[in-house]
Amino acid sequence: MVSILERFWMWAGIDPDEYAQFGMTRCNGKEEFEFPEYDELLCYVRRLIDKKTRVNDEVEDIVIGLALDNETEDILDYLSKECGDDEILVIVKEAISSIQPHARWQIAELIGRRQLIGCRKYLCDLCNDNDPYVRQRAANAMRQLDS
Repeated sequence: MVSILERFWMWAGIDPDEYAQFGMTRCNGKEEFEFPEYDELLCYVRRLIDKKTRVNDEVEDIVIGLALDNETEDILDYLSKECGDDEILVIVKEAISSIQPHARWQIAELIGRRQLIGCRKYLCDLCNDNDPYVRQRAANAMRQLDS
């Protein structure tokens, strides 16, 4: 059976590595939210978040879902409201090394929103990220922690 994420990549005509590098620019004007099963994709990620106990592949899928939802930030909002600090830390540790810049900037935002003081070291790493938008959002989150 083909997973919802595999169906997304087939629909988009790119793979996760291309998405990390180019976003949707190679998708002939398609946007992530135009994926016919977009709502199902969000539901899948929310179900993974709700499980509370996770295996590595599930955490990776949450991070990919976070990246794909970078325009509406529904997954970011859901994580912020529904997860405890320990659960968020598991996702932060995965996302910090993700190839997906859209996931990394949202993780910086999540750390700032939740005031996760124990995650300052991850924000420091993100402040030195190779992606300028990730660096900007990490610096914003760092200011939130410092205020």
